[in-house]
Amino acid sequence: MRCLWAFCDWGNKMNKFCQFAATGAILVGGVAHLAGCVSGWPLKPGELAASSDDGASTSSSPSSSTAALSVSERIACVLVEGKVQCWGDNISGGVGNGESHTDTPSPAEVLGITGGATAVATGGVHTCAILNGGLKCWGWNHRGQLGNGTVSLESPVPVQVFGLESGVTAIATGREHSCAIVEGGARCWGLNHQGQLGNDDTVGSPIPMQVLGLESGVTAIASSEDHTCALVNGEAKCWGYNDAGQLGNDDFNITVKGRCPDGDGIAHHGLREVYSRIPVPVKGLQGEVTAIGAGSLHTCAVVSGAVQCWGDNSDGQLGNNDLSVTGSANPVPVVGLEAGVTALAVGGRNACAIVNGTVKCWGDNSNGQLGSNADGQANSPIPVPVVGLDSSITAVGISFRHACVVVGSEVRCWGDNDEGQLGNGGYTASKVPVRAKLR
Repeated sequence: MRCLWAFCDWGNKMNKFCQFAATGAILVGGVAHLAGCVSGWPLKPGELAASSDDGASTSSSPSSSTAALSVSERIACVLVEGKVQCWGDNISGGVGNGESHTDTPSPAEVLGITGGATAVATGGVHTCAILNGGLKCWGWNHRGQLGNGTVSLESPVPVQVFGLESGVTAIATGREHSCAIVEGGARCWGLNHQGQLGNDDTVGSPIPMQVLGLESGVTAIASSEDHTCALVNGEAKCWGYNDAGQLGNDDFNITVKGRCPDGDGIAHHGLREVYSRIPVPVKGLQGEVTAIGAGSLHTCAVVSGAVQCWGDNSDGQLGNNDLSVTGSANPVPVVGLEAGVTALAVGGRNACAIVNGTVKCWGDNSNGQLGSNADGQANSPIPVPVVGLDSSITAVGISFRHACVVVGSEVRCWGDNDEGQLGNGGYTASKVPVRAKLR
């Protein structure tokens, strides 16, 4: 017998979120206790970026002065003096400036956030920010990913996440689900058709749900297309979709971890369906795991200052210089990043890292998002330096088609720009970093 996964009846089952989601997510801003794939470090009120212990060092603990930067497929956001500025595709209000269905090619301040923001995370077309320990979200809400107890098309202004008025220390957003660390435990909400909420179910929720087994000890969380990962008591655990081995548990099989209505633990949708409804340990990570980030179908972690990746490798996003291997369900070392990594960003089909004060990226380069200014924009299975950046970089983020960094008091972006996601006021793509016009 098999447990059949099926599409939901939206007219009668508001909380059953079953539409397929497709995006990437990133991890930015440093190493230990990182807020996840699309989240940044806390920073002191009144600062964008300042000299910090972790900006270009091998420190395993974050500095509170590090800037918070988040990059998703369509939007980018940054913290400036306790406020949030966002830009890019604003089709569903994810920029948070009170408008929707129009591009925002220059940074705009999010309405209602006058100070106190300490972290920001942007998913597909929704965004969340930690404000004085509480959490608010805005943008697309068709799957309940804003977490305010409703399912609606959108909110172009921030709304309060149900039950999270205080105690939030980190936030991560995927395409249509969101997660947070609350008083040391992990909670998730939104779409759940692949078990990405980690609550041993596939029924979505418009309010935060406790991730099974992660009630305490969680120091980092990362959300992506349909899977989520966290660091808990020094161990990496992942849950959700596993078609490419992105959970890192040495398993491409169709066994579902967790309960199933007919009791056999097998899920079937079409010819093949692979997911875990509960967190499973990542196997083979030897050393201190200090950061984790999730891409579309791959995952990476910083382990004792080095980067290891697992999952899909169709565009070289594992960084192991071996395109003959299309994927790995176990972590593999990224070539050239054996030490000195102080920040990691994972998104789409690529990744970036800050190592010894420089930014290097690898994987998909179809839109020039690796920043290498390479002719033909060829993919790279090994890390390549981003051109034109100095050593004052404090945060990096990357998604499917573009990437950004914080350099001193500036944000610079590169890659595709068809929706104004580079933030320079125009729509021309760039294979090299250009300055976003912060307010």
